[in-house]
Amino acid sequence: MLGKLDWERYMLKENILAALFKSHKGHAISFYFQLEDDGLKQKYEDLVEMYGGRCDKLLEDIHPRTVVMVEVDYTNYAFSRPVFKVNYIQDCINASELLPLTDYLHNKLHKYCGLDFLDVIYHRTSIFKDPTNYQSQVSPVAKQDKTPGLRQRFSQAEKVAIIKFIIGKNETSNLKDDRIWLKMEKYNICPKRTYQSMKTHFLKYLIHNLHKFDFLTNKQKQAIREGAS
Repeated sequence: MLGKLDWERYMLKENILAALFKSHKGHAISFYFQLEDDGLKQKYEDLVEMYGGRCDKLLEDIHPRTVVMVEVDYTNYAFSRPVFKVNYIQDCINASELLPLTDYLHNKLHKYCGLDFLDVIYHRTSIFKDPTNYQSQVSPVAKQDKTPGLRQRFSQAEKVAIIKFIIGKNETSNLKDDRIWLKMEKYNICPKRTYQSMKTHFLKYLIHNLHKFDFLTNKQKQAIREGAS
C-alpha cells in the first residue's frame, strides 16, 4: 500500500511522468480500484490521473479494457474477468516504466489464458475476457456464445457474480422484471450470457439455493426472496 512518505514523493511535480499510464498512441490506460478504503481509492485515482491514466469511478462504468485493481489480500470478489494487484501502480512509478501486467495477476484462474495483458491496455489489440471466452479461441462450441438453444452450465463464478450484483446495486426488488437483467447484460456481468438466460437461471435455480452463498446475510437472503416472489 502507499505509505505517507511514498505518497508525498510520488506527488512531487519533478517526479511525475505524465505519460506513464498512456499507450504508445497516446491513449490513457483505464483503471478501476476495488478497494474498501475510500480514501485510499481516491489517492490511487488521483495518482493514476497525474501519471497520464484515467479512472472509472463506478463498477458499472468499467469497459473491456479497464484494469481492475484489488488489494493483494482481497478475496471477496466475483469478477469473471482478470483482476490485478494494486501495488502494480507504485511499482510502475518506482520503475519509471509500464511493467508486465501479467506479473500482478490476482485471480490465478486467468494464468492459463495465454493473453499478454499489455495487448489490452497498451497495444489495444484485445480486451479482457473471462476464461470461457478464452477457450472460444480454440473451441468451436464456445464460439457460439449467446446462440439461442445453446446451453452451458453456469459456473460458480457466474452465479456469485449475479448474486453480488443484485446485492451490490441494492437491486433486490422486482427481480422478475427485465430491467435488472438487461443492466447485467449491459455491464457484462456474465459475458457469455444473455439477460434472459441469467434471469431464468436465477429464478429456476439460484433463488432456491441462496443458502449456498455464504457471504449473504439472512436479511439479504430474505430481501432477494421477497424481490423474486
